[in-house]
Amino acid sequence: MVVLVSDGVSDYATKLLQADGWIVELISLLANPNQIKPKRFWGVYTKLKIFNMTNYKKVVYFDADTIVVRSVEDLFKCGKFCANLKHSERLNSGVLAVEPSQTVFNDMMTEVNTLPSYTGGDQGFLNSYYAGFANAHVFEPDLPQKVLDSRSVPEMERLSTLYNADVGLYILANKV
Repeated sequence: MVVLVSDGVSDYATKLLQADGWIVELISLLANPNQIKPKRFWGVYTKLKIFNMTNYKKVVYFDADTIVVRSVEDLFKCGKFCANLKHSERLNSGVLAVEPSQTVFNDMMTEVNTLPSYTGGDQGFLNSYYAGFANAHVFEPDLPQKVLDSRSVPEMERLSTLYNADVGLYILANKV
């Protein structure tokens, strides 16, 4: 387990993470390039740094507000980029599986100031960067390994909502 820690995290908290078995990687924050953005989105573009973690074959990312309720091992079988749709045709960046690539990261950094972000944050940017995401094939983790190994690796795959359901979907499904 790897945690990316910026200078806003105390030494005490960093030591606690290490004591719990986390590999701590110190990073600098990426500025949000949007002039008009919600204040809470000041550091969210830093999430894009997962695309540059090239010392790993695959990075599975979870927002801090996610709760893992079962094994996430299947996510390591995803192609180059996996996310799920949020209530519509837009991708949700709260759970991502990424094949890190310095080329992709550098391209993102080139595009970050020009591509629009409907949210003012990373999720909106990623929706612009992966413009055809809503039409991507659905990730099938139960395919036999030899099939997974023999297929061409898709640029993007959609995760089932089960990988990142939110309270809104729960309420809609259960009419609470």
